[in-house]
Amino acid sequence: LRWNNKHMGATSSVPELIRNNEFFHVLSEGTEKLTSNSFWNEGFASLANIPLPMFDHDQLTAILHPICTRIWEHNTQTHCCILLMRHTANLVHCQASADNVPVYMPNVLVVLRFCCKFFIDHSRADEYLMQVHFDLTGNGREILVQLMQSLVEFTSCNTLCAATFAVHAEVLSLLLVLFSTLLYVPVHPQPATVGEVDSFEGGAQQLTSADPLCTQKHPFLEALLGLDVNLISKFIKTLLLHHSQYAMSAANVDRPYVVATISSILASIGATATSLASLPVWAIRYVFGGQVVQNPPLLTTTTTPHPPTPSNANNTPSVTTTTATTPTPPAPVTVTNYTTTNTPPPVGELVGRRSALVLLVLVFYRKNAQTAQAALQGIRTFTNSAPLSTHKHGSAPPTPQYRSASNSGVALHPPKPFGTVGSFELDWNDLFAALCKSCMDEEHTLLLYTLLHENPVFFRHVVDRVDLATLMQPLLQSLYAIEGKYINTIYMHAIILLMLSQDQSYNVAIHTKESRITAVRWYKEQKLTNITLGSLIVAVLVRTIHYNLRKTKDSYLTTNCLAALTNMSSQFKDLHPYAAQRLVFLLGLLSKKWKTLHAQVTSDPHNPELVEEEEAYHGFLRSVLQCIGGCVIAQLDSNVALLYELVHAQQSLTQLKSYPTIAEFVAPISQVVSHFDELVKGQATADSTAADIIALLQQNVSKWKSQDAKAPDVKFKYEEQANPEEFFVPYVWDLVVFLMNKPTKMWQFSSLPLLADSVGCLAAGGVDVPEGWNDSYFGEQPTPQQHTEAEGV
Repeated sequence: LRWNNKHMGATSSVPELIRNNEFFHVLSEGTEKLTSNSFWNEGFASLANIPLPMFDHDQLTAILHPICTRIWEHNTQTHCCILLMRHTANLVHCQASADNVPVYMPNVLVVLRFCCKFFIDHSRADEYLMQVHFDLTGNGREILVQLMQSLVEFTSCNTLCAATFAVHAEVLSLLLVLFSTLLYVPVHPQPATVGEVDSFEGGAQQLTSADPLCTQKHPFLEALLGLDVNLISKFIKTLLLHHSQYAMSAANVDRPYVVATISSILASIGATATSLASLPVWAIRYVFGGQVVQNPPLLTTTTTPHPPTPSNANNTPSVTTTTATTPTPPAPVTVTNYTTTNTPPPVGELVGRRSALVLLVLVFYRKNAQTAQAALQGIRTFTNSAPLSTHKHGSAPPTPQYRSASNSGVALHPPKPFGTVGSFELDWNDLFAALCKSCMDEEHTLLLYTLLHENPVFFRHVVDRVDLATLMQPLLQSLYAIEGKYINTIYMHAIILLMLSQDQSYNVAIHTKESRITAVRWYKEQKLTNITLGSLIVAVLVRTIHYNLRKTKDSYLTTNCLAALTNMSSQFKDLHPYAAQRLVFLLGLLSKKWKTLHAQVTSDPHNPELVEEEEAYHGFLRSVLQCIGGCVIAQLDSNVALLYELVHAQQSLTQLKSYPTIAEFVAPISQVVSHFDELVKGQATADSTAADIIALLQQNVSKWKSQDAKAPDVKFKYEEQANPEEFFVPYVWDLVVFLMNKPTKMWQFSSLPLLADSVGCLAAGGVDVPEGWNDSYFGEQPTPQQHTEAEGV
């Protein structure tokens, strides 16, 4: 890769620029100049014409690895690493809320990131602090706190725009690298055992969350969480804002912003290139997220002294498009202001997704501590700043966005009063819209789960929205596309549906006329039209269960899906014929499998694996019977399609009555089915069609009065395990490593003790599409005529 540098008067490669740069030479050699403040100021400024952030990790490693190796060798004598941290912290601190950002700031952050990553990757757990020469009770502690505070302040106080985009992206990348000590020394909820390997490279020393060694092993995380609570809250709010802005604009990148970003980069590096055609491929990928634009337009740039000014409470810039005719090489501190009148500049994928990752790392660090740490407390207490009666998104006129108490059966809970120490306000309309557009991404699915689980007022806000389908449809579509999906993400989808099903107003709302969907185009096995959101949820959950039983065979996933179905069952109303058919088909499938296992266990009762599988399927079958029983008893007159399917399956229900352990769950269903089966046999003729039979059932269903049957009082509630860190910390860091390793590997999976025991994780490339899975997964399907007739009625 070569870069045209007009100051050198010739075309020079970036490695040559670095080798000839005195700043890197002094870092490598560890000379006495390291103690001079002027050296650091001049050295940072000399990086202005080297576009380090535009290189991928492999290229940067080839360039900076030799330098980091030399620093490592002399660091205990020169303290180069701590000095680099100190002067970087001073630089970033001076730019918090500043109008102008030095063009060399991204390069400085890249150098510090690579140096810290090198030290973390190559140190033993007990050597790291010695290598960076920290005295946690003295000056080293102050420098560490200063660094973390400066990074947090810059992210929280500087508006995200074209001029600051690269700096924001590098700050977030640096934070993830500083937090990566968790990859080597995870915090464990139980006391560490004697004899565990205490090294970053050879194994993971496990610490308890209350262990004072957490401060020594994870000094950067502890330093950040030890900052002022209000500053941390502002930081958490900013991360959520970045996520929201990215998600709402990622699909359609605003062209003026792209022009602004390219132009800002050109101005920042002082290059003579004035068009995209002059940029290397890696530079275009840096801006467009991997997409190389064909026939790029010519771009020109100018500079202005001030960045965009916030125009509202959300700090979103209100701007106008700027055009100039001649590229002007700026001074080192000059920035470019490019904005648009229609929408705020969208946040790029680098910032939006990494903001979500940083937030998740902070929230799940020491989550099981007795006193909630500041980041988690901020998520639990933040409130809504938007009016309750406005609808801000889309072109539709303002309409009420909450169901009334009369519709939901539950009074609307207003947001808690603002004023709690460490709390903040955020527009939940924007946040909800962002979650709707991004919930198919792994990290954003986990973020949605976190918000729903940790903030009960936000949960109430989501459940009581009239446009809930805008969130549920992409969530269901993601769960529908289960083939090859990351198992932890599938868990999150199922758990989110389970948590929502715990609310009765939600269970009522998803089956109302207002929740009907005209057509579900992504559902391939059956053409679904005029289907309620509740029926679609049933169809997708049943499909997930069937796939899991055949391929993944994860009892935890099946149990969660069945629990969600059972919670919703007493409110099933007007189930779509396809959803009813799939639910009854699942009953027959589980019934057949369990009876086979039961017979095998009877003949071989000492086979532990067989006994365990039989008990699992017994639980699955019981849950499906409870689900169908709850619907039949409470909502029979509203679910003729389900009754029709049960009448056809009467024989399998009769067989189940002979098993004592399952008979009590079959009885209420069998009582109803037997009655209507006799009715059909008595009044239907040989020429009766499915439509005729359904019409007959519809006429008589309201006359049914059960004498003994009572709706089962069975409700499932999701609760996090006692030690959530065991699951969530590896999950979060698997996402971090996976996303940060694109397109090249920043971390080698095999060298990360935290993920060593993870099965099928993303970072290891262990997500496979099972063989033999196709559109005929449901086995025997109803004939097209049966579906057409049933749907017509």
